[in-house]
Amino acid sequence: MNVLTDLSQGSYDIDEQIARLTFNALPEQDSVLIIMDKAGNIWPSNSSRFSELNLTNSSLCSVCERIDAGGEPVLTNLQDCPVLAAELVSHQTFCGYVILLMPRLGPEAALSNASMFELIINQFCVIATLIEKNNMLYELQFREVPYSRSPEGF
Repeated sequence: MNVLTDLSQGSYDIDEQIARLTFNALPEQDSVLIIMDKAGNIWPSNSSRFSELNLTNSSLCSVCERIDAGGEPVLTNLQDCPVLAAELVSHQTFCGYVILLMPRLGPEAALSNASMFELIINQFCVIATLIEKNNMLYELQFREVPYSRSPEGF
């Protein structure tokens, strides 16, 4: 993976860029991290494990609706799977949602570790901000800046 190339691809949404850059760095485990954009498109960190959980897009969207209603972060259960979800925002843009599915973790363990999981989810907002700034710099690099001199030569 070429990080510079991946970060500079202006045609990709921030959500997809985050997924492409971060999912390869995640350890293989039962937990599944999902990036969901505003349109409901999802990028799971582990597609096979996600499909085993039999969670529907509508169930994930219902969690996102709770976030939109002001209940962030959301810690809930979907089909006996603890779920922690929050908005995915950059400095200037609402990108979608980041959702952490923890199938082998009991509700009590998920609740007791919620602050740690929230910290992890917030890191994705930092990544989104950095990608957004990188994309803006990449676009500015190709814009022609007119050079003008004042009459005094300054």
